[in-house]
Amino acid sequence: DALPISLDDSVLRFEGKDLSKFLQGILSNDLRLLTANQSLCACFLNAKGKWIAALQLFQVESAIFAKTSPLEAKNLLQAIQALILFSDSKVEDKSEEYQWILGIGAQAHAWLADQKLAYPSFQCEGYRLPSFLILCPRAEMESWMA
Repeated sequence: DALPISLDDSVLRFEGKDLSKFLQGILSNDLRLLTANQSLCACFLNAKGKWIAALQLFQVESAIFAKTSPLEAKNLLQAIQALILFSDSKVEDKSEEYQWILGIGAQAHAWLADQKLAYPSFQCEGYRLPSFLILCPRAEMESWMA
């Protein structure tokens, strides 16, 4: 059976008319590799090459959501302010509205299919067992995790 686990990671939302170009210029991975239902890992480094944040990116309609630690989210939001001024993009911390849920187990994908959730879910790579992430509104989280 799948085991849903509530994660403490931050939820950042990027959006804007030139979002792809903006993120392509500041992240360590090729944003063109980001596809629906799959994640893309990338790092944000400052101009001197100092690590600011490791991100797991997710495409949700015209926005890109990122999963990262709370400390890295804080550091990224501070560091990105000067760069984003020259862009038609914005970034917001949505951690108070959304929660990342990790589902993991031999039957993880069957469990996810049975839930018929109305919010985004993504396959995860790098775990020994089948797994997925759900971007869940906090207001709805407890009703289906019980």
